Amino acid sequence: MAEGNKMREMSVNKLMVQMGIPMILSMALQAVYNIVDSAFVGNMKEGSEAALNALTLVFPVQMLMVAVGIGTGVGTNALLARTLGQGNSKKAAKVAGNSLFLGVIIYAVCLLFGIFGVKAYISSQTVDPEVIAMGTSYLRICCVISFGIIFFSLFEKLLQATGRSLYSTIGQVVGAVVNIILDPIFIFRFHLGMMGAAIATVIGQMVTAGLALWYLFHMKLIGPELRDCRFSWNISRRTLVLGLCSFLSQVSLVASMAAINNMIRRYGVLDSVFAQEQFAQIPMAVVGIVMKFFQIIISIVIGMAAGCIPIVGYNMGAGLKARVKSLLTILLPSAYWRWRSRKFFQSSLYCCSARRMKAFIMQSLQSDPFASISV
Repeated sequence: MAEGNKMREMSVNKLMVQMGIPMILSMALQAVYNIVDSAFVGNMKEGSEAALNALTLVFPVQMLMVAVGIGTGVGTNALLARTLGQGNSKKAAKVAGNSLFLGVIIYAVCLLFGIFGVKAYISSQTVDPEVIAMGTSYLRICCVISFGIIFFSLFEKLLQATGRSLYSTIGQVVGAVVNIILDPIFIFRFHLGMMGAAIATVIGQMVTAGLALWYLFHMKLIGPELRDCRFSWNISRRTLVLGLCSFLSQVSLVASMAAINNMIRRYGVLDSVFAQEQFAQIPMAVVGIVMKFFQIIISIVIGMAAGCIPIVGYNMGAGLKARVKSLLTILLPSAYWRWRSRKFFQSSLYCCSARRMKAFIMQSLQSDPFASISV
């Protein structure tokens, strides 16, 4: 079935699953890069706890870059899908080209932050010189070479708007595999530590963006040319308005992560166990790991909603409002139950993590470390 006919004629239930599952996988894989880095740097012989803390501090900035890219991409996605539904291929090419121009502006901002603002940000979050050094080196590389993650966020939404969300997921999987392969090579083989983890991450992101770009320019529905890649205030304004809600939902997660990091830094010293120097870095490291896995859980809700955006935009543009109403009657109840299950999982995970971590430390303090050693 042709892509345009699929968006018009395929069953709404089947179309929602076909478009939503690749987006869920794609958004979950966004958090995998930092999780994979955490798994490898956590096994370094020296400075593993400081490395985990540094990754926890840089994670909100990484997700903020993703939020800006996704917000712009979602706005482009909705506008592009509606334009394709109207059958206006020339305007669709201009929308796609304008999004690439916006991507250049976003990358320029990230580049400037990577050069001038990274150390100031990390220093505002911790006073540990080892964590500051590790976090600065990692985040600077990720920001200066952030064009991979930024442009993939845009390419992904352009592919999704035409019903080809599976291609963006393939690119994500390949990039994640490349990251997993390169991480131990750069971290342990070349002894680059955190810098090696950052290099592996940006290479994986560039591979992902490269594949998505190849898919994008080999499609028949959208063929943006060089003259289409220019700024249009009218298109940009509509794009940013349509993507604002998605951007704010992502930013709210980033703000909560930053708030949790600050609360741990401020109130962690009040605990009798974690006030001790040898355990002071454990709470930040553990909460960081929990937040990263929670990001995968919440991607189920956000991914399903993102997968439905092009369906709504295309059918609204084609004047098929009955299909849009049918989609909403299915999506809203399912989103509610996913939200309830997410809240239950979040509270359970935080409680279990905190209790087990503290119980393990208390048990270690009360036991004789030489009891199991025979002389």
